[in-house]
Amino acid sequence: MKKSNYKNKWDKAIYLTPESHWRTVYPGELHDASFRANLRDRELWDITQEHRLYIRYRADSPHFYSPSDRSRQIIDRQEISPLHNQRVEELLTTFQSQNLNFGYRNYLNDNSEPAFITLFKSEQYAWSKEVFRSRSDISWRHDIFGAQAFHRHSDRCPWVAIEVIDTHFPEPRAFDAWLQFSNEVPYLVLFDFVKMKNYYVQANKDNNQKVRFVYYIYEGVLWENEKQLDWNATTFKEILTDKLSKKLNNN
Repeated sequence: MKKSNYKNKWDKAIYLTPESHWRTVYPGELHDASFRANLRDRELWDITQEHRLYIRYRADSPHFYSPSDRSRQIIDRQEISPLHNQRVEELLTTFQSQNLNFGYRNYLNDNSEPAFITLFKSEQYAWSKEVFRSRSDISWRHDIFGAQAFHRHSDRCPWVAIEVIDTHFPEPRAFDAWLQFSNEVPYLVLFDFVKMKNYYVQANKDNNQKVRFVYYIYEGVLWENEKQLDWNATTFKEILTDKLSKKLNNN
């Protein structure tokens, strides 16, 4: 969403319809007096649903405004491929349908079969797609976001986000924000890759009630299973792009 050059002036707004759909409104529509009157009874928001917006009608320059002076840069990966969207829907449906154990495989033991280490169980979690989060002066949108439905937020009930990557990797500023945020509060970010579906995030295979993941951000660190990684966003993109290419070529 773009904020205009004029203080507190916005070039679009959204509101929730009676059918529970978000409707986007543009300044040009405000010339219609009856529509404008109807819109004054709606709760208008910016696209991140962070700023409450209001109508300011001027014949030569209708627009929306917010009383707040604060603005945040919106960082969006712009993943719009059909395969990406399909994968998001698959995972969201799985997460919404049942309680699952989220964890990773621990290879640092003496057993021939790696142990499954549970980080949390999604008991009474609410899940949504395309959810905006904010920190300091930036906002970002997660493909999928889950939180405990009764607002419990602890190590046992962390906020959890899933980034489904097809053609666009996370922007460095967002990646850094996730590292910092997860060091401050219980916040878990999982990385799924469309080109290797069910490999880096495997959800409820054979109805085993598990979500097994490989790469994730947790407690201020990027992890690969049980190993801490000292990678930034650029390194993550370079190494995973190479890994994906090799795995696909070997299949």
